[in-house]
Amino acid sequence: MIRVSFSAVTCQACPVKELCTKREKQKGRILTLSPQPVHEARERRRAEQDTPAFQQRYALRAGIESSLSEGIRSHGLRRARYRGQPKTRLQAQAIAAAINLVRIRHMLQHTQLGRSPRPKRPLSPFARLRSLVAS
Repeated sequence: MIRVSFSAVTCQACPVKELCTKREKQKGRILTLSPQPVHEARERRRAEQDTPAFQQRYALRAGIESSLSEGIRSHGLRRARYRGQPKTRLQAQAIAAAINLVRIRHMLQHTQLGRSPRPKRPLSPFARLRSLVAS
C-alpha cells in the first residue's frame, strides 16, 4: 500500500476541498493507494460485476443472504452454544428449521386473514418523494 499525506495548509488552500472529503477540516487528506497490479485486478473484478452472467450467479447468493441475516439477528446463529463441529452443525440446522417454521406460521396467518404472505414494505424517502413529484 502507498500512503500519500497532504498537509493541512495544502488542503485548506485547495479550491475543491468540499468535494474531496468529509473528514475533519483542520487535518490534511490521506490517500491510500494500492499497487498497480492490485488496482487493475480490482477494476477487472468491478467490471465483471456488471455482466449478466455475474448477476445471475450472484442472484443465488442474494437469496440466501436474507436467511442468514435473519438467523443472525433473530435466532443467535452467530454464536455456537456447544463445543465441537457436530453439535454446532446440529444447532445451525435447528435454527434453519426454526426460521422455516416461523415463515410458515406467518404465511398461514396471512393466508387465513386474506392478505398476501409478504407484507408490503414501507416506501423509502426517495420513493415517497418520487411519488409526490409524479402526482
